[in-house]
Amino acid sequence: MTISPLADRDSAFTVLADAWDQVRRTGRTRAIIVSGDSGCGKSRLVAESLAALNIPDSSIVLGCASRGTPAPYDWLANALTSSRPTSHRPSTVDPDAFAWLTHSRQVPHDRVEPTALRRAARHMVMELLGGNTGVVIVEDLHRLDPASAELVAEIADDKEVAMLLLLPTRPVDAPQYPKSSRKLCKSLQDSLDATVLELENRRGGSPGGAVWARYARRLGAYPEAAAGALRAAADLVSRGDTATAADLLDEFLPNDGGPRPDTEPVLASAAAHLRGRAETCRQSTSDDASLTEREHEVVGCLAAGMSNRQIARRLGISVRTVTVHVSNLLRKTQTGSRTEAALWAVEHGLGPSEDAR
Repeated sequence: MTISPLADRDSAFTVLADAWDQVRRTGRTRAIIVSGDSGCGKSRLVAESLAALNIPDSSIVLGCASRGTPAPYDWLANALTSSRPTSHRPSTVDPDAFAWLTHSRQVPHDRVEPTALRRAARHMVMELLGGNTGVVIVEDLHRLDPASAELVAEIADDKEVAMLLLLPTRPVDAPQYPKSSRKLCKSLQDSLDATVLELENRRGGSPGGAVWARYARRLGAYPEAAAGALRAAADLVSRGDTATAADLLDEFLPNDGGPRPDTEPVLASAAAHLRGRAETCRQSTSDDASLTEREHEVVGCLAAGMSNRQIARRLGISVRTVTVHVSNLLRKTQTGSRTEAALWAVEHGLGPSEDAR
């Protein structure tokens, strides 16, 4: 097993990219265990790598181990939910086995024989891959139920399909690490010479961005998805693209009859607010053209958080003249305060210049 301690996330991405290239060139499965403490950004690394490598969703099987009391094949049930409607059953899978694997409410009273259930689970994973080279992700390996651990070991050993197997997990050498998950890591070491990427903890860091938010939503991690979407929207607003920020938040509102997470009201309210701001910006575009060159300089200083006295020193004019310019700006931009004028400037791409920072 190759162990790579990596503080540099660019180096970690390079390892993942090289592994994906090897899978496609050689037709052989590679396994990478992404190890680190909670909050170090394991899942974000995987999400951003998939996006950077332009791997289509149709080639990705993504599932997360249950965070509660694990039930058999929790990982597969989550993967099926995130990858396809759970009403779609392959012809090769028995209806009763399918009900058990998807944790359906219509699950039969009689249990399916374990070997038959394992066979059905393997058929489901191969069906999700479509017989093509793809990526299989097992989030939270340390929480994996024993049945899922045995399933992952079996599909990793399948020579008929090539895949990049990614397994984000807490450190494998941690005390009380589950035996079934440790056994899976040992199996991957023996059969695939698995690589372990050890990520250092990023204190004070927090995952964000649209890429991470979409990944978290597929996992059913709605609070994390909402937080990432809001951070991405805030970044768009700071660059003056309020309408796109509203579109992004709309994307995370359920519109397909799926689960309605507790975060929905927050996202809906933020999206509505941004749409209102975007409309205000659209209606006041002509006001932007009416600003004088000096007013453009003053509003840029406001966006930089400067006081009237600081603006006067910066532009070489009197404080009284600055006060007149600010008053004219509030009238032309239809804003009620210096703060609102500064936000207006950012939304119109008139944020602080390099000299004003």
